Amino acid sequence: MAQPVQISEIPGSRGKRFAIKRRLGSGGMGEVFLAEDTVLKRPVAMKAVRSQDSQRLLREAERASRLNDEHIARIHDVVELEGRAFLVMEFVEGETLRARLDRGPLVMAEFFNIAEQCLIGLAMAHRHGILHCDIKPENLMLTPSGGIKILDFGFARATLNTQDTETISTEGLGGTIAYLAPEVLMGGLPDKRSDIFSLGVTFYEVLTGRRPFRLNAMAKPERLFEVEPAPLPAAAPEAVRRLIMRMLARDPAERYQNCDDLLIDLHSAQTGQASRNEFTGFRSLLRLALALIAAISAAALVVNRAHIVWPWTPPPAAASSRLLVVLPFKAPSDEVNARAFSSGLTETLVAKLGQIADRYPMEIIALSEVRAQKITDAERARSFLGASMVLEGSLQVSGNTVRVIYNLVDTHTLRQLHSGVVTADYDNPFAVEDRVIDQVLNDLNIQLASADRGRMEAHGTVQPEAYEAYLRGRGFLQEYDREENLDRAVAAFESSLKADPKFALAYSGLGQTYYYKYSKTHFPQTLEDAKAACSHAIQLDSGGPDGEFCLGMLLNSTGDYENAAGHLERAIKLDGSRDDAYHELAQAYEGSKRLSDAEALYKQAIARRPQYWAGYKWLGKFYVTHGRYNEAVEEFRHVVTLAPDSFSGYNNLGAVYLLQGNYGAAIKELEISNAIRPSASSRTNLGALYFYQRDYPGAARSYQAALQLSPNDCVILGNLAEAYRQLPGKEQESRSTYKQALTSAEQRLRVNASDSVMWLNAGLYAANLGEKEKAEQYRRSGLKLSARTNDPQSRLRSAQILALLRRDNAAIAELEQALKSGISVSDVVNDPSWQRFTLYSRFTALMKRAQQTPRK
Repeated sequence: MAQPVQISEIPGSRGKRFAIKRRLGSGGMGEVFLAEDTVLKRPVAMKAVRSQDSQRLLREAERASRLNDEHIARIHDVVELEGRAFLVMEFVEGETLRARLDRGPLVMAEFFNIAEQCLIGLAMAHRHGILHCDIKPENLMLTPSGGIKILDFGFARATLNTQDTETISTEGLGGTIAYLAPEVLMGGLPDKRSDIFSLGVTFYEVLTGRRPFRLNAMAKPERLFEVEPAPLPAAAPEAVRRLIMRMLARDPAERYQNCDDLLIDLHSAQTGQASRNEFTGFRSLLRLALALIAAISAAALVVNRAHIVWPWTPPPAAASSRLLVVLPFKAPSDEVNARAFSSGLTETLVAKLGQIADRYPMEIIALSEVRAQKITDAERARSFLGASMVLEGSLQVSGNTVRVIYNLVDTHTLRQLHSGVVTADYDNPFAVEDRVIDQVLNDLNIQLASADRGRMEAHGTVQPEAYEAYLRGRGFLQEYDREENLDRAVAAFESSLKADPKFALAYSGLGQTYYYKYSKTHFPQTLEDAKAACSHAIQLDSGGPDGEFCLGMLLNSTGDYENAAGHLERAIKLDGSRDDAYHELAQAYEGSKRLSDAEALYKQAIARRPQYWAGYKWLGKFYVTHGRYNEAVEEFRHVVTLAPDSFSGYNNLGAVYLLQGNYGAAIKELEISNAIRPSASSRTNLGALYFYQRDYPGAARSYQAALQLSPNDCVILGNLAEAYRQLPGKEQESRSTYKQALTSAEQRLRVNASDSVMWLNAGLYAANLGEKEKAEQYRRSGLKLSARTNDPQSRLRSAQILALLRRDNAAIAELEQALKSGISVSDVVNDPSWQRFTLYSRFTALMKRAQQTPRK
């Protein structure tokens, strides 16, 4: 065995870049030293590595260096100094958890703080495919600010690979062996569950001051864990005791399978709520049968805020609820009509299952949400939408035969629960649809009442040719952003109507298609064609909701809110199962300033389907739009209770806390969101948090990371430009980034000229570039469009534009309206653009009054 580096040979050594100062400690891998990076002028930790480990170290360090989380000590480089390999790491001030435990066990508040941060960091590493393999108190650093940094990612594997029996035999009870999982000690390969076991040993020691197992290093590995650990102290909540004992299960299959589920239960234990995993911790199939949770949408809508990005997305879910995502069925990529038929079939499946979701133990996520978030697999369906199951399939056409192969997948385990094959004649699309629905419902153990079975089997026409063309039209409409698909949809619906001139659904589809064409071309005749088609659908089927919905949506888009409300009210009266009708009607109520009616309707949607996230999402968005932040917090708290697997709920909650100026609460929720799945919106919100706290370099780094996930996003570009503006020497970068932001915003306005938020964004970017006329034009357009909602953030953005245009009196007047509407005082005091206004007595008096006003 190679000798460890001797401390006498090292201090004062200086390479081209690193000057070693003093020894910090030692470990199984080698000595650790404090050094100075003479180029970047920062302290670093350097670990000397045994020569036989250097090649493995290079591979592991390269992978671990990709980790970028505040709970993980960064790996900067691997260098050679005086013929020895050194790992260059972030230097973390503070003390190890071991040093802290030497002073006695921790209290519960300290435990929850440490446990949560450890899990967030470890989850992030696991999501990048990186294991730690040596979790123990010596590798957990407590910083002076109360943070946790995990040290030494990837080091334990070398000890295992080299079969370092001397390390095991000499360290006995005090070394790595005490924290290794049983399967690893017996020669198995480590995985996520092995790290969870090691963390469980650490958690146990944190609360008791001792380790859970009395290990005898001379015993055979399979006998090391024969004795059960002693019970945890009674002072620990029962939920915490169960959580830790599950982490310490000998069988990896009985442990938590990932840090996300563990973090969820930790939060439940901390808040005293019933753990989701108390219901779902058995086998995956039983878990699905008992409690599969609803979730929020991750659709990346943006509220009218300079820095915050929202992925808009109850009481605890009933044990019988199951949240299902239906992925678009795949078809041969080179067959346009087959692809459209497959997409249309998927849409009708989702719509029909949604019609009965409020009466059976099943919840269906709208296909529009699936498309908006580009959900293509079960894992993404879980982390974006909180789905517990995914229905996926493929469609094959051979001659006159259609074959649909489908799978029902558990998103937690990625195991296939059920599968099936449906075969039918291509000229009988009714049979294809009906058989898939029957088999899926059978797999879910759902027996339909006779009335509901009749609804499932209704198609609106008895002509197979008409229905096949209708399905193709619906499929083309799913990609309405491509103009050629709108032309194809028109042709398909017209073909359907040729086969059955009385097919009302085809007229509704045609009306929707013309509406989309009008939104792109703004030709008046196209709008008239849309109205005529929707009206004809109503005439043909006065008892059906589709024509009413079609016309109501169309009138909403043109600002005729009163008439739109009438048609949408009739649509809901005819069929109260359509979630999109509730949402569209609430928007009509908001447009006609019937805010109490809009709020009541959102609550009605929640009462109808209390286990579905959409109602809570809409109501939370409504409250934010109108400055009712405390109520928005309550809605998004429901969301994270219902959807602990989805990152979006935590991000939304963190965003509301940001608007309130509650930065401590915001960072907690945003970190959880990032631990589940890093997203552009959560990175942007973290950037906003740093910006508000005047950490402009940190804000710029977060915005840059967000741009990597969502390139050319005008909001993120605008935020980055603003952060650059606060940094010395970054004036040119700020200006060029503002230009990119303005270009991106204007591109989006060409697609949707009704977006009030985007008009105001564009106005702000133009004002920062000194384009005064354009800025004022965009400001007025945005305010006019937002007038129906009285959005406080729109008022604030308008005030910011006026301030940049040096129209100070008007800016203060607009700011006063924004404060009255509900914006937080922190939005103003933490914004550098308002600093010069402190010279105005009117401004200081306004801020004083606002600070004395109770916050919403």
